[in-house]
Amino acid sequence: MTAATGGSLPHLVASAVVLDASHLFTLLVRSGDQHRWQLVTGHVTGGEPIAEAARREIRDQTGLVGVRVVEPHLGVQQDLVDCGTGATLHVDQVFLAVSNGLAPADGSDAEAAGWFSVSALPSPMAPGVGLQVRAALRLAERDGGQR
Repeated sequence: MTAATGGSLPHLVASAVVLDASHLFTLLVRSGDQHRWQLVTGHVTGGEPIAEAARREIRDQTGLVGVRVVEPHLGVQQDLVDCGTGATLHVDQVFLAVSNGLAPADGSDAEAAGWFSVSALPSPMAPGVGLQVRAALRLAERDGGQR
């Protein structure tokens, strides 16, 4: 606990790079006061497994079901985020998730959700999104997305 995080404990967060089965499109969201496109991201609650938190956030934020979350995660990133009580350290585990199609992203909590070509990502994007999408593509191509 440090003064930079207001003395609060870090928050555990799960994010997902959602790719379609062909690995040509990725699903990004915009919500709240964030005007940048970002990965599906949310807090891990209770004692839920982190990969399950990623799956839940995909469903809650985009309405997309039938998504396979690939384990282990792609990587871990940290950021200071204001969760309403000041700057809080977020420790974010980022997963690759593969959807069986480009189903409409209806019934979501996000202000906007959309599929974008991995070769033409939208602007503006949150920092690190392009890097995470490229890492997910490498993993999907290497493993055939079947882990």
